[in-house]
Amino acid sequence: MKFTGNLEKQTQQDILFLLILWVLHLKGGTALRQDVLNEMEPILRNALEEEDCKPEIDSSSGILRGRQTWYHAVDAKIKLLRDNGYLLPVEQRGDWVLSDKGRKRVETLNAGIVDRDSGITLDELKGNLNFPDDDGNIPTLPIQTTASVAEPQSAPAVAPLQPEPEIADPPASNLLLPYFEKKGYKFSQFQIATFYAALKTKGFVILSGLSGTGKTKLAQHFGELFGEDCVWFESVRPDWRDSKNLLGFVNPLLDNKYQSTGLLRFLQHARDNTLSAEATQVAPHFLILDEMNLAHVEYYFAEFLSVLESGRITQTDVAKREENLASDFRVGFTREAIHLHSCDAPIQDTNSTSPIPSALRLPPNLYIIGTVNIDETTFAFSPKVLDRAFTIEFRDADLENYNPMLADSTEANEIIEKIRANVFADFTRESRFIANDKEDVALALDELGEYRDALIELNKLLEPYDLHFGYRVLDEIALFFANARVAQSSGIVLFDSDDEILDAAVLMKVLPKIHGSRQKLQEPLERILRWTLEKKNGDDVFKLIGGEGTQKSEIPALLERWDTLADKFAYPATAKKVLRMLHALYTTGFASFS
Repeated sequence: MKFTGNLEKQTQQDILFLLILWVLHLKGGTALRQDVLNEMEPILRNALEEEDCKPEIDSSSGILRGRQTWYHAVDAKIKLLRDNGYLLPVEQRGDWVLSDKGRKRVETLNAGIVDRDSGITLDELKGNLNFPDDDGNIPTLPIQTTASVAEPQSAPAVAPLQPEPEIADPPASNLLLPYFEKKGYKFSQFQIATFYAALKTKGFVILSGLSGTGKTKLAQHFGELFGEDCVWFESVRPDWRDSKNLLGFVNPLLDNKYQSTGLLRFLQHARDNTLSAEATQVAPHFLILDEMNLAHVEYYFAEFLSVLESGRITQTDVAKREENLASDFRVGFTREAIHLHSCDAPIQDTNSTSPIPSALRLPPNLYIIGTVNIDETTFAFSPKVLDRAFTIEFRDADLENYNPMLADSTEANEIIEKIRANVFADFTRESRFIANDKEDVALALDELGEYRDALIELNKLLEPYDLHFGYRVLDEIALFFANARVAQSSGIVLFDSDDEILDAAVLMKVLPKIHGSRQKLQEPLERILRWTLEKKNGDDVFKLIGGEGTQKSEIPALLERWDTLADKFAYPATAKKVLRMLHALYTTGFASFS
């Protein structure tokens, strides 16, 4: 955007913050997202550059970045306004509601007082924008023009805003569900929402469960939303004992050149995209490990697990090392790097012209998705792996409503064009991707509210059995909760309630690490089951399902009529899984999440 006077010194963020608050103020303090955007367009008309009015498209890949640049910018600031207390948390999808703090900021501006945070006055805004008059009407002002020696004075510098007919407005909510349906796959609303929010939060998701339920296709088709060159598919082999098959090795038979792999070159591509591209052109990159547990994950994936454990570089880390910074010592990259070879300088690659560095940090735009089937030919995951991932189980198959004839590749491609910009804007988090700092975690913990008390209660129930969780799990549940709510407010996915969001988080982060014998697990699982109940139902419902010591013969019958019992639980997905684990205890004497 272009502004004159003091506004030239302010960021777009300051301008958009004030304008969003002002438009909401004119609309009585609450309005739908699209109504606010429609109102802002004529107000901003006098300030928009031509490039602000165009869809954001990566010229190299053709990936659509946003419907219009300024639309993208507004959506990106809404979370910050909520985080800073100027807007209320979303109660209905698409609603933007002023808080008392937001009203006070607008009233200060309206009184002619300089805005404390931005240093902007109402007169400065009016002098640069098509600002509404005292009655809320937006005046029709001429478009600002600029002159040059070669052009006449009247040549317009900014073309009038024109609608983009080829980029239709997407549906208001749950954008991803129809996309997968037209791809020919049957996923529940809960499965898609959980997968999306988990991947957005952690960047390492394991899809486990029943074979043939579409786990691999879910990962592949989601990655394709961002471009085919953004997905790398790797089939795990049972004979893998180290990382050479993934990362390559120095070959002494070829003059100590590095024999790289396709995956290593893909990782370099993701890193280079982050380092060299403009922030709005950095794309997510997805590594899909198919049949991830055919070999010991701790063997072939050890380097990845170690660097993921090291955490992410923050702005504070960069500030402390102002000199002698490595090229990839950037915010969001892993603190530690994967060691590739022992030479001080990069060495030649036998498979490409790009030299291979001695070490490689994982960039923030890299997402890892593993698919898992559990049988006698596979290996169980250790707590070390489960602690670093979100684990989603695909067990239920809706055979009655499954209809492969609904697949339509043409419609699926049309949906991609409609939703890609919205999904990209939400998923990439203003090009921060999966990088989170302490402030993000603190804000997420605050947003948990009473659900934090519920997690503390659950942890206390598990502590006597040494099955409780630590700070990392609490942090990741909080971030998942916050990201899920933002994704829902953006219309990308749909959860039925905040209870369902917490239910999904506990199912992914707490239950997967619980495994053992009946003597060890029966009491803690029964405690978790009681915790999942609606408080208003209490012991009556617990007696309905059999109470402590529910017998093995009763659980299958309970699961058969689960539709009549689910509403008795605050966290039904967790409750259903606990019942299945209890049934395994009673029948085999042992239970695990898988």
